[in-house]
Amino acid sequence: MYAAQRKVLTLLHDHKVTVDEAEELLSAMEPPQRSPVPSIPKVELVGTSKWTQQFRVNLQKIAGTQSPVLIQGETGTGKELIARIIHYNSKYAGGPFVAFHTASTGTSLVDSEIFGHEPRAFTGAASEKKGMLEIANDGTVCLDKIDALPLETQNRLYDFLVNGYFNRVGGTKPIYANVRIIGTTHDDLKQFVDQKRFRSDLYYRLSVCVVQSPPLRERLEDLPALVKHFVEQQAELDGQKPPRVSDAAMGLLYEYDWPENVRELCGLVSRAVVLCEGDEITPDDLPTLTPSQ
Repeated sequence: MYAAQRKVLTLLHDHKVTVDEAEELLSAMEPPQRSPVPSIPKVELVGTSKWTQQFRVNLQKIAGTQSPVLIQGETGTGKELIARIIHYNSKYAGGPFVAFHTASTGTSLVDSEIFGHEPRAFTGAASEKKGMLEIANDGTVCLDKIDALPLETQNRLYDFLVNGYFNRVGGTKPIYANVRIIGTTHDDLKQFVDQKRFRSDLYYRLSVCVVQSPPLRERLEDLPALVKHFVEQQAELDGQKPPRVSDAAMGLLYEYDWPENVRELCGLVSRAVVLCEGDEITPDDLPTLTPSQ
């Protein structure tokens, strides 16, 4: 106990202060509560193949830099997961990770979502709005389908990457932000540059670190580890013991070509866990892969 607190208790004992006065004095001496330090979630790439092991090493190297990152790969290959792995293994890990799905936002609102806006900047802008760059200060902004950014937004983003500051829509005050930009696309972004649909200087800024996320059919060595992971994940959600996967069911999973990649595998395996009535997943629990009789 601190000396000052002991003194208050002595005064209370000697009837020189009331109980209420003592509580008030002791309360004033308590240090202000600090906000809890946010825990950094564990985000990992599932797999045991030599490719996956080397990929982890490469991601660690990229995470150790402060450069923008461009992640390319087919739909469902886990591009946002890769972005999170880079974020949570970087100097930005203690800051926010904010993902923005560019293609799902109207063209007229993209600038407002990323850079924010001032009151009356446009019709309907009744109050000030912080954009994702402000919200994610000291963290990472992941721009999903970055190829869908309007050219005007590309101009703004390039200026931010060069200068480190931006203006809200309708604003003139420069706002500085320490943010790492990660862009994802399922297309070859260089083709968009050649077609004049994407700024070449922005492309070269983003492509300092390029990560190619491979399709599942090219990393089938990781299939058993991925299946086990998704089985255990769904079983935990359902509060049940994870079922085994029969050899016949596993054979079907190997034979399928996975057009939607790991995302499709996750959905199919999770559904099989739900449908499974015993302690083993069989081909009957994989109706979309089982040929009709």
